[in-house]
Amino acid sequence: MEQAQENSAPRQALLTGLFASENEKALEPYFQCNIEQRKFIDHLLADPKMVAYKAYMRAYGVNAGTARRNASRLLTNADIQAAIQARADQLAEQAEIKIEALLLELANIAHSDIADIVDLKDGTLTVYNLDELPPGASRLISEISREPSKFGDKIKVKLYSKEKALEMLGRYKGMFKDVQEVRQNTLEDALNRIAEKRKARADGDDSSN
Repeated sequence: MEQAQENSAPRQALLTGLFASENEKALEPYFQCNIEQRKFIDHLLADPKMVAYKAYMRAYGVNAGTARRNASRLLTNADIQAAIQARADQLAEQAEIKIEALLLELANIAHSDIADIVDLKDGTLTVYNLDELPPGASRLISEISREPSKFGDKIKVKLYSKEKALEMLGRYKGMFKDVQEVRQNTLEDALNRIAEKRKARADGDDSSN
């Protein structure tokens, strides 16, 4: 096992270096800009509305009139356009990584097992030491507290909510939207049937009269 890990270490380092080189190459248009231009690009992409003259004001410290003229001119520069695209792609990739990390953490909580934290044997409940927990199990714990009692200190371990994690994952996947729509459609169908029956009954009463 140790030999396999030793052999995989250089390969992992090589892969990491390759990915880093690819990222640096993709960002070349951005890093070829001067400091003020990079500040302009960062302020522009940080603004949800991407107002160019405001980004220029923050980057260059000029008034609004000057910023409006120079920002529009700067945006017509092909090198700046390439730099904006490169930086935007990098930020989008970073956002995807953060979302993936969040989903993995939620999945870890959703599939958590209390048996990884405590052991129940012959009516005795034992809390494992943190160094005895399997990988990732310690991140399931939201609170650990000690409460004194006449029988000795009690250890209280609280885990993050599996139900909440499952709900958040389900909402992210859009699983509960369909259920809600089905319920809404079912309710609407029932109300329509009631309205039709009332109308038919009213029409029947009118014809009998």
